[in-house]
Amino acid sequence: MFSEGYRKKIIEDFQRRMTELGTFGRVLSEKISGYAGDVRDALYVLYGRMPLSDMADYPVEVFADFAEWGAELWANDIFAGKIPEELFASYVLFHRVNDEEIEPCRKFFGKEMQCMLASLKEGAEKEEGYDLGSRMTEAVLKINYWCAGEVSYRQEDDRTASAMSVYRCGEGRCGEESTFVVNVCEVREFRRGKSMRLTGRIAMTIMPG
Repeated sequence: MFSEGYRKKIIEDFQRRMTELGTFGRVLSEKISGYAGDVRDALYVLYGRMPLSDMADYPVEVFADFAEWGAELWANDIFAGKIPEELFASYVLFHRVNDEEIEPCRKFFGKEMQCMLASLKEGAEKEEGYDLGSRMTEAVLKINYWCAGEVSYRQEDDRTASAMSVYRCGEGRCGEESTFVVNVCEVREFRRGKSMRLTGRIAMTIMPG
């Protein structure tokens, strides 16, 4: 999944953190060792960086959803190999956007996006030396318009809901809308325009409400 040098770094970071956690870290390491290949490497990234509260509050299986979809994107997405691995690990693979409840969502949103972006992928595969920036802009706009059609603004002060909760109820406050949009963008290797768009304008739309 990652280059040998970067993989060595994420394993070292993971092992250092698990050692600091003592018995709890050993239990987590044993569970994560049950996964193989790229998915395990993706879990190393997540557990090497996530808040300690996430480790305690959620089982490994929750983060496996993010790891499995991240591995799929790295290998097969339209922009596979086009995003620097450090940016990918930090801004695409990583599970947390805000202070939201963590709920598996990447595979679900990924399947929702596949049909919508199928023509874009087919065009890129046929076009030798396609313009990465314009393709990203087109894809981000499509995703943003889809998100705008699914969720409307609602004012409230509860804890930030998960992206799936916002999708299911069809409304959310500004922080929940942004959490929803970022999670959907991450199923196609996008996150926070300023991080992923290296040049040119940032494509974005405003959610209704």
